[in-house]
Amino acid sequence: MSKVKTMNRQLLTLLLLSALAYSCASPIPISKLSANDNEGKWIAGRKFITKELNGHYITLSYYRNDGDMLIFDVLYDNRSSDTLIFDPSNALISAYAPDMFHLSTQKAVDPELKILEYDRSAAREEARLVNDRISELFINATDLATTIVESTDPRISQEEADARFIQRNQMSDSRQLALDRREAFLQEIKNTRVYWEETPVRKTTVLTNEYISGLLFFERNRDAQFYTVSFTIPKHGTIDFEFEQALIKP
Repeated sequence: MSKVKTMNRQLLTLLLLSALAYSCASPIPISKLSANDNEGKWIAGRKFITKELNGHYITLSYYRNDGDMLIFDVLYDNRSSDTLIFDPSNALISAYAPDMFHLSTQKAVDPELKILEYDRSAAREEARLVNDRISELFINATDLATTIVESTDPRISQEEADARFIQRNQMSDSRQLALDRREAFLQEIKNTRVYWEETPVRKTTVLTNEYISGLLFFERNRDAQFYTVSFTIPKHGTIDFEFEQALIKP
């Protein structure tokens, strides 16, 4: 019987270790994008390509991937007689397989929607924090009253009262730690919101002889070997940039 129990324990241990091994996260592959263009200017290890359409100049350079997000540096320079509203949502990325089979076409990530998303998350988290703080005040007041009652109750020894007091303090410390983590999480949301407010290129009216620059974000397609990034210039056409993707395992 003891041998059976030992075998069962060993089998259970093996199953748990196997489940743990399969549940481990794998590193996200790194996207290296090379511009399929012989022209361009190298700056700090990155190639910047500039293209023009009727006085509308766009300079684009691949920056890096953040998870499954591809990030580009973009600059739009308006040297035409037009006034153009540069909107990142007008930029498209088309993904292609090695045989040039079309896989997908997506718009650039809209910074305004991301900002709204983080504003909503922050509002929800702030409401939870307020409720948690109110609850903590109530619990602390109850703990204080309990401590006073127990210290004067002849049926409770001083040793037992001290043990209960220590236990309540430990629970209070745990709740405070949880509150501190929630506050740190809220601050992280706010910091990320600032990033999306200041870093991406955002919808802007660009007059003649003005320019705008910032980061442009697209969802990555891991099956793609080739990308075409397209910018629509209203009433003029599109400006296209070609890239080849290599996935590098960390």
